[in-house]
Formats: sequence, structure tokens, C-alpha cells
Amino acid sequence: MAYQGPAVVIGDGQEVEVFVTLRANTSGPLKSWGGSGEPVAPGIPAISMDMSTIRLPDGREGEASVQMSYDSRLPKAQLEIIGSGPPPFD
Repeated sequence: MAYQGPAVVIGDGQEVEVFVTLRANTSGPLKSWGGSGEPVAPGIPAISMDMSTIRLPDGREGEASVQMSYDSRLPKAQLEIIGSGPPPFD
């Protein structure tokens, strides 16, 4: 299972439009999901959300920890997403 496309990260009173690549690991007894992404707009303040919501365009949502980091060699910040519970995609 995988999803690549637009999403919104919601948490800490913020809503940040992002483009994400998410994957679910459904093999074995431990199921997990997560991925990476980047903000749609440049210059977004750094976010670090222990628990946030990832909302897809169709309205499906999943809970996740989101960490944003900056690399001066890249034009936009990079997101690391670690999902919790069922993924918002199939």
C-alpha cells in the first residue's frame, strides 16, 4: 500500500500543505506506515509535532509524528513522517 500526492499536516494550531510519499508495511505481525514529504510553499517555519494529523484530499486522516528539517542544499524543508495506527490510504 502506498500514497503519493498532496496532503495537509495539522497540529499545534497549524495547517501545512505538503506533498508526501507514504508507504505501509503490512507484512509480519507489526504493521506500520510512514514516509517523507516537503511543504508546498517555501519558507514554512520549522515544525516538530509529536502527534499530528495527516489529511489526504479525499478527507481520510491518520495520526503521525512529523519532524521537519532543513538542508541548505535543498530548496525546501524535508519532512519525516512516522504513522501511528491505521494508514489513511489503501
